[in-house]
Amino acid sequence: MKKVGNVLFQKKGFTLLEVVLCLGILSLILGVIYTFIWTSLSQGKKITQEIKGNENIYYGLNFMEDEILSAQEIWLVPIHGKNRYVLCQFNPRAKKEKGHFIYYDVNREDELVRVAWKAYYTNYEEYKPIEAIGKNVLCRDIQSLDMVVDQEKIFLKLKTLEGRNFEKILAKRCEVKGQ
Repeated sequence: MKKVGNVLFQKKGFTLLEVVLCLGILSLILGVIYTFIWTSLSQGKKITQEIKGNENIYYGLNFMEDEILSAQEIWLVPIHGKNRYVLCQFNPRAKKEKGHFIYYDVNREDELVRVAWKAYYTNYEEYKPIEAIGKNVLCRDIQSLDMVVDQEKIFLKLKTLEGRNFEKILAKRCEVKGQ
């Protein structure tokens, strides 16, 4: 306090040192809060992308499961130099094409593809490769697909480009011919 005449004056305000210290502490606190929020947002985006990728893969696996379980026969036949399991659905009353045939593959663009066509075969021994086939992409970023059939079960295994593995085990409902 300073006395000038009969009046007392009190110093009001902050010193420069106090202002600088306050700004320093405030900037540290804001930096920590900003880092926390930024990290949380980026983690949220990563998790959202992973969930969308998993949904896409599970869609493909569930689609395959429905068609495998509804197949009347499964044939093991060579297609483009590899043995493939072909799902067969027959229509005995059809005059032109007796059946609908499907197999699954991973193409060069790392997509799980459903390949389908209609033809007149009724037996796997009559099978001949067909060029006029329809392709549908079920999911992307797939490294490999393995379909293994044993006595009682069918194992579907997908591996993504990121290295994640997905597996589905199905009950075998029909005979596999051509093994």
